[in-house]
Amino acid sequence: MKRKTEQPNPDEAMGKTASALIDVAIKAFMKVHEVDRKTAQRWIANAAKVAVVDDDN
Repeated sequence: MKRKTEQPNPDEAMGKTASALIDVAIKAFMKVHEVDRKTAQRWIANAAKVAVVDDDN
């Protein structure tokens, strides 16, 4: 019996890409600034919020 081929979900693919990019950014921040993961996440999350506010102007 032939199985129905699932169509790729573009939102899922974009979510995976975004998560991978954030993970790389966190690891790079940790290495450059010699901080733990939680600290790096806080700095990056704050920068993302500022970037969104700046784009609104």
